[in-house]
Order: sequence, then C-alpha cells, then structure tokens
Amino acid sequence: MKKFLKNILFAFILLPAIMFMAACTDGENPPPQYPEQPIAITSEMIALEYTSTVYNGSEKTPTVALTAEGYTVDSTYFNYSYTNNVDAGTATVTVTINQENPYAYGTASTTFEITPAPIYVSTLDEINAAINTTTKNHVIVLTSNITSSVADNGYIQPVMICPVEKDLDINIDLNGFDIATEIWITKEYYHTEGVVGGASSQTHVVAENKANVNITNSKSTGIIGIETSEYVGLDYPILMKITDNYNVNLTNVKTFGYSGGIYTNGSYAGNSNVTATNCTFVSAAENASAGAYFAGNVNYTFTNCTFTGFTGYYAKSGIHTLNNCTFNALAAAYVGPSEHHGNGFNPTGSAMCVDSSEGYQNTLVIKLYGGLFTTVSYEAVGIEEYVTYKTAPINSYSTVEIYMESFNGLPTVRFQNDSSLQWK
Repeated sequence: MKKFLKNILFAFILLPAIMFMAACTDGENPPPQYPEQPIAITSEMIALEYTSTVYNGSEKTPTVALTAEGYTVDSTYFNYSYTNNVDAGTATVTVTINQENPYAYGTASTTFEITPAPIYVSTLDEINAAINTTTKNHVIVLTSNITSSVADNGYIQPVMICPVEKDLDINIDLNGFDIATEIWITKEYYHTEGVVGGASSQTHVVAENKANVNITNSKSTGIIGIETSEYVGLDYPILMKITDNYNVNLTNVKTFGYSGGIYTNGSYAGNSNVTATNCTFVSAAENASAGAYFAGNVNYTFTNCTFTGFTGYYAKSGIHTLNNCTFNALAAAYVGPSEHHGNGFNPTGSAMCVDSSEGYQNTLVIKLYGGLFTTVSYEAVGIEEYVTYKTAPINSYSTVEIYMESFNGLPTVRFQNDSSLQWK
C-alpha cells in the first residue's frame, strides 16, 4: 500500500515536468524567443486591415499589426498615424515604436489606396450633369451604350468637359460600353439653350481653369464620332481645344471618326499633356482623314497605340514620344506635295506626316522608340514632311527633330526641305 501511494505521488510530481517538456518541443507552438537585438522595423513588417477602399468622404483608418522576425509586436509598444486618408488617392500609414521592447525599434511607413466612388450614368445628360458636379473623388461609370441625338439645326450634343467655373478632375470609366458622340475637352465653346455648336450668334463661353481628364475601358468600337449636316467631315470622337494646365489620359480606349480618331487644335499649351496607353484611333480613309491630327503645342506620350487612317499620324506641333506604336496608312493612292490644303490637314497616304509649316509652336519633336509603319500605296512612305505654307513663305520652315531607337528596320522617309529636319 505504501509503495502504491509512493508511485502515485511520484506521478503527480513528474506529470507537470512532462507536460512542460512536451510544450517546449511542440513545433506548432514554440516558446517565445526574442531577437538577440531589437531590429529596425520596415514597411514589410506592417500589415493593414485592408489595402484598398472606396471614397465616402470620411477618414479611412485601417487597423495595423506589426511583426518582427515572425513574432507579433504588442500594440502597446507602437503608435501609428495616417496622412492623405480622406480623398481618393494613395494614403500613408506611419508606424513608430514608442518605447524599448525586445522586438523592434524605429519608424516605418506603408500605403493603401482610396479609389474614387462610382457615379453610374446611362444617358448623355447624366454624363454632362456628373461632369459639372464630380471631383477627383468620383468616377463616372457607364451602365449602357450611349448615343447623342442630333438637334433640328444639325448640331449634336457632345460630352462637354470645359472648366468654366472651377478646376475639373474628371474620371470616366466607359465600363466596356460605347459612346456615339464627340467628347470635347476644350477651353471654349459657343452655347445657346440646349445647343452646343459653332454659330457666331451663340454665347461664347471661355474657361480659364485647369482640367485633368482620365478616360478608360471602351468596348470594341469605343467612342464613335457622328457626322451630321453641320459637321460633315468635321467629327472627331475626342476633340481637344486646350491651353495650359490640361492633362488628358486615355487607357484601353478605341475611337472611330469620319474625320479622324483624335484631334488637338493649334493652340499653345506647352505645359499640357496628352497621354494614351493601349489605345486605337481610327478614321475613315475615304475621307482623306488621319487616325490622329495634332496641331496643338502639347506634350504627347503614346505607348502601344495604333493610328489608322488615310494618313496614320499627322503632327504639326508639340513634343511627341511614341513607344512601340503602329502607324497605318490606308490610302490606295498617294496624294503628293502638289496637293496643298492651306493651314490644315494635308492627306499624303503615308504612315506618318510631319508638317513643318511656320505658324505653329516650334520646334516639332518626334521621339520614336520602336514601332511599325504600314502603307498601301507603292508611292507612300513611312514618314513624310509636308508644308501647309499659306500662313508662311514657302521657304520658311520650322524645325523638325526626329529621334529613333530600337527599330528592326527604319521606315522610308521623304522630306521637302532637308534643312528643316534634324535627325537625333
């Protein structure tokens, strides 16, 4: 009996020791082992409750967790703060260790995104109403295809982006749908009640504010210009008449117009920018039009874009950076230098036309980094110089600078005045 009681007592004494040893050897629940020295925290050690959220006008404050060498740092050891955490954009969380501890020390930051809140539209009137009230904190999202009606006087109602009363930050997500009208991004227009057009009797509206415009995600046909009795041969799906302080960005957008795919007029807007990525701009070749027509002194940057028309790409002014773009001329016959159309577009049938006429902001700069030039007519070339000389003497030209890199084969070229051209 004494021996039995002795064995029981021994078991009670030994059992806690066995349980402790088991815990120490349990690979899933190892005992805490602090770093030999506290380590400086980095952004990778910070985990947020979420990394993206939608704008709603209130502060966004995701909770924060901090780990050091795999161990969670108790929240009593650190503080964190937020910056830029109300408006759409990139917000920052900064974490600071507030006292000595066995884990970590220092300060580190990480970020999260606040995306614009959607405004859903299904009509042209709804788009234009949203443009007048929206901010960078919103994105206008199409929920159906939209077609503009033609007024009795032959004018159409465009999507109108004109910063008359205030600076504009416009985000439009086409959401896979099409718009059959023009998108005007402009400093001025003529207006009467219910009509936008060019009649001299209308009120002349001029804007002096800034505009930032982002348009994304069109369908296979995209933004389609409408030809009407008043706008015969003058329609452009995206028409820009801009001055300084305009920034236009297009991503995954397609356009088709009878006169061209995209257009800027001959304004002086040296600090404005037009940028496009993965876009296609097409015009009807039978109208002797260009996939793109750029007379404005603007900074243009196009990446992985395609330009198709009678002439693929027509440039008169500005700095053009073209990365891996395709320029397609569909003209069946070459329209040579004998054909002048005054101070305007001159169809050439070539893949790219650089117009060195005076009267536009000098110097025209073309920077080509890779790309493809295609033509149909055997007389057409890849890059051609053209001169609209009715605004300047025929022997007076601006300078055209052309940079070319990363081409497997250089495009053929033809220039009227070699002294105007500078190869870089």
